[in-house]
Amino acid sequence: DGYDTSFTVTGLSPGSIHSFAVRAVDFLGQQSADLSATGATAAVTRAQVIDIVSVLPDGRPSSTSGVNPSVSANGRYVAFTGSSSCHANPSSDNAALLSQENLSCYQDNQALVRDRQSGTTTLLSHVVGEANVPPAGPYDATTDIAISADGSEVAFVSEGDNLVAGDADQTADLFVADRATALVHAVTVPDLGVPITKVAEGKGISIDADGTHVAFVGEESDNTQHLVVEDWRAGTATLIPAPAGTYNIGEPELSSDGSRLAFVALLPDAETQVVVIDVAEPSTPVLS
Repeated sequence: DGYDTSFTVTGLSPGSIHSFAVRAVDFLGQQSADLSATGATAAVTRAQVIDIVSVLPDGRPSSTSGVNPSVSANGRYVAFTGSSSCHANPSSDNAALLSQENLSCYQDNQALVRDRQSGTTTLLSHVVGEANVPPAGPYDATTDIAISADGSEVAFVSEGDNLVAGDADQTADLFVADRATALVHAVTVPDLGVPITKVAEGKGISIDADGTHVAFVGEESDNTQHLVVEDWRAGTATLIPAPAGTYNIGEPELSSDGSRLAFVALLPDAETQVVVIDVAEPSTPVLS
């Protein structure tokens, strides 16, 4: 069923030997194996179960890719990018399409989240007010995505200009979606003393455990890049200085409480290093 299962054998006499057998079936039901164990006390771990997340709403495998996965702490929610027409829950417009035997899906790489317990997938990068409608522009794909550990918020990067009201351009922006309601919020970067005009795509993003802080690489119009950690609800942000001479940064990763930020930096000696910074006192990066 995709979840851990355990059982306890009671009533055994001290020093006695008992045996039992367990039959494990793989996730496609094509193979099975007998497992056995003996002992006065025995712990059994079942065979690994693979749960495919990027599937059609009825559970069938999809003909399109699901990529960039991010999983909540308990493993129930998985955010990823995939086909809005085939991976997400069907609307009345595409229900007939999804029932086809040999289905060819359009790979538009939108932000999706799968609830492994309920078996449902929800489109997050949708047109404002239209829960099942993705942005239709040729460059409106989601490039980066991350889910909070508690599964409450999903951050993603998109060039879509109709995900929230008032977004008048098609530059890459950072959004945070409420996983339960699919309500999308734009993360507006406050004045940090440098003219950040967009989010650098493909550089990675991160969100802390309760979905309060997001980390990303911001970009100026001349392509100069800066690391930013923002409390998106409060609208406050911290500019993270990279080590002197660094000319390539990316892959930001926040600690669960949002107090530390790890990232990679290509240093002047042409070696890529992992750097960890105290977000509250970011002036002295520490090579890790």
